[in-house]
Amino acid sequence: MNNDDESFDISLSLRKRLDEINVQKEGTQANIKHASDQLHRLLEKGKKKSRETPAQLKAKINDLERRRTTTSLPLAEEKDILRQISMIERTLVQIEENQDHECLIQQKKAEVSTLRTSFRSIQAQIAELESALSKVELAKRLGCSTTDLAEHVLDCPANKLGQVIGKNGSNLKQLEKETGCQIDVDKKGSQVHLHGSVVAIQAAVEELENITLSIEETVRLPEAVHTHLYGKRTAALLKLQSLYPKVHFDLSRQSFTITLRGKPEIVALVKDSILGINVEMETMKLEGRETALVLGKQGVTVKQLVEEHNVAIDVTKESGDKDSSVVKIVGTSMNVASAKAAIQDILFNNEEVEVSIIVDALTRNKLLSDSGLLIKQLQEEVKGKCNHNNTMMNFEKLSKEEVKSSSTSTLFIKAPRMGIDSAMLVVKARVESYEANIFTMEVDGALIPLIIGKKGETINKLRSLGPGAEIHVEKTTGEIKILGSEEATMAIKNAIDDIVANNQIVNVAVDESMLGLIFGHQGKELKEEIQALDVSMANGSSRKYIKLRGQIEKITEAASILRDFVDNNYTVEMTHEAEDTEVLMNGGANSILNKIQTDHGVKVTSLKHRRMVVIRGTQDSAEKAEQDLKMFLYGGNGTAVSKIVIAGNAIGMVIGKGGSNIAKLRSNHGGVTISVGRSSNCICIRGGEDEVMSCRSEILRSVATTAMSESLQINKEDYENFSKPGMRTKIISDIPVSLDVKQSSIKIRGKCADVNDAKALLEDFITGIYKSCVVVSPFQFDRVSKCMEELERIRDTTKTQITCEKNTSAVHITGKRPSVKKAKVLLTNILEDLFPSQFTKVKMAKPLVQPVGNVEVLAEIAAESGCAVSLDRDTNSLLLHSSC
Repeated sequence: MNNDDESFDISLSLRKRLDEINVQKEGTQANIKHASDQLHRLLEKGKKKSRETPAQLKAKINDLERRRTTTSLPLAEEKDILRQISMIERTLVQIEENQDHECLIQQKKAEVSTLRTSFRSIQAQIAELESALSKVELAKRLGCSTTDLAEHVLDCPANKLGQVIGKNGSNLKQLEKETGCQIDVDKKGSQVHLHGSVVAIQAAVEELENITLSIEETVRLPEAVHTHLYGKRTAALLKLQSLYPKVHFDLSRQSFTITLRGKPEIVALVKDSILGINVEMETMKLEGRETALVLGKQGVTVKQLVEEHNVAIDVTKESGDKDSSVVKIVGTSMNVASAKAAIQDILFNNEEVEVSIIVDALTRNKLLSDSGLLIKQLQEEVKGKCNHNNTMMNFEKLSKEEVKSSSTSTLFIKAPRMGIDSAMLVVKARVESYEANIFTMEVDGALIPLIIGKKGETINKLRSLGPGAEIHVEKTTGEIKILGSEEATMAIKNAIDDIVANNQIVNVAVDESMLGLIFGHQGKELKEEIQALDVSMANGSSRKYIKLRGQIEKITEAASILRDFVDNNYTVEMTHEAEDTEVLMNGGANSILNKIQTDHGVKVTSLKHRRMVVIRGTQDSAEKAEQDLKMFLYGGNGTAVSKIVIAGNAIGMVIGKGGSNIAKLRSNHGGVTISVGRSSNCICIRGGEDEVMSCRSEILRSVATTAMSESLQINKEDYENFSKPGMRTKIISDIPVSLDVKQSSIKIRGKCADVNDAKALLEDFITGIYKSCVVVSPFQFDRVSKCMEELERIRDTTKTQITCEKNTSAVHITGKRPSVKKAKVLLTNILEDLFPSQFTKVKMAKPLVQPVGNVEVLAEIAAESGCAVSLDRDTNSLLLHSSC
């Protein structure tokens, strides 16, 4: 039997025995686990041990028994002794059981100990068998007998152990594979143990010494040399590695260094070889898409440059600028220059340039229709014919309004320099083919909105007549362009011609005041008549004419109808005072308005809310009717009109029961017309001049001299105050009125003006609030009530409340009495400024107030002068108003 067969048989026999021992090991492990579990359960079942021995317990029983039998004890105590004896006897039994249990535990512990000793013996046998088997298999792998195996220990510096082992033991595995030697590393002892044949151990020692005796040196490289080693897929570095296999190379991309590891003499040789490389480097900065141009798709362009010019090219991004990069070219001087020139040619020919052409707005719309389908197709056509894929086309950005108004647009074409001319030719040819088919027509600029329609509705309908057709409307010039097929163009043109024919325009000049009449309710029949002609009517932009739209024959007829309506509806608008509204309507069918309407053949309308009378008819009739109405309202040609404002509590006295006093006045003064406003204190007298003046004087005398009475409600406290001696005289001072004071009221009797003044003083005494007023004529009231700024200034200065009441034609002032007096002074000053020839204030000394302010005297002055005269006791003044 040869050595191989012998090794094989021994290996087989040892492995078989090892398997048997392993089975025995598993069985012993199982028995140990089982016995340990039993021991654990026995330990858990162990009970608490008694602190006393059995002999001590038996002695206790004897003592208790002797006490029970020799001594006369109560029954309860005897029973207690028997219970104690019973408990001690149970404890003795428990002690015996515990002793038996402890014997079982000791037996199980001995069994576990025996099994563990057997297990350690088995493990020793396994270790011995594995060692023998390892030697046999190692001898078999090396092709020698076990007697030829040797062992060698190699010292290794601690800092080299990592290089010997390698990452995850990679270097160690590689050495074992190459040498066939079994290698173990003792990290603590810094030794490497080698097992194998003498030859294998020698080979392993040689490889390990390349590591343990090696040095490591980092060499700083010139940038050109560094790039050269990295370039061309590190071909230069691979060549060095093949020349010096015993040296480890680690080239750093970031720091321009290379680390060499090997025996000192070889490292020095390699270093000299690297530093002796004779190359130079050129750098170029690339911006934007230039980097992609130099690299090419999947690096094809840069690889081609490397191969053609025998250089190394490195392209890297610049830190902090993602759009820039730097290209480094390394090689011999001549090769670097040719490579750089080739890169510059690539960049120049592929530089993106932009040109533009002006196209018609219709061409723009057509190219951009259907989401830009045609311009995309044109772009693809350019790419195909010009053999480059970087062509881009886009129109200038315009706002919506600019798109609608602009007749042309700019088309920009971007392409590489080498292809821009051919791209331009293709685009121009397509644009010219479109614009050759544009049809142009002109219409009146005023019709453009109709052709476009509301929100583009009409022009969209026109486009639908020819699918794909484009229409551009120039609003300022009226020019319309159509781009489409011949059939579509003619259909759209005919439709536009129909719109033009049916929308001719005539402007009819009218006064702005007539617009409301024409388009209001009064013009309903006119509008229906014109609409029946299929003519539309609308306001002109300047409101000085009416625009008629339709066919030329029909709008001519409509214009004639409109002019006739305007001529027969000349309008006069005449405003009047509020108190005149009722007078104008009095008499029903016999009212002054109906009389004027009948006499002059005009239509008269009263607009009460605007205090206006509107007269419509021919111009001559309307103006004559206006003259008659003015004469009625303001007098003239022997007719007079006078208006008197009196206190509200005197109105009833003027009218009389059932209007008896009014009837008497009419009879006494030549049939004058007397009207009393329902909502105002104004009496209006119309008639002959003499009769009106005499009637006015009689009314003023009557109001001033006729006695009247007013009642004022008071409470108990007020009654007691008024009942005090001298109080009434103190309050009303020298006002000639009589007071009848009762527990719940005060009755004031006297002339109208005196009663009103006394009532104001009494109310001031009761409430602490004084109320007074300044009466003005109706025509003055409107102007005074509009002086809001002046009235507000009086309010702020005097801290009073000021209101203007139309029905009394007066300015009412409320507040503390001194403040009201001050406010009246300021107000009368304003009246003198506003009406210098119609209002005046005569200031008097206080002693003259009573004799001069006699109501009969003032009434005579008013009757003779024609002015309204009133005494203002607050300001010690006479207030005079003209009668107009």
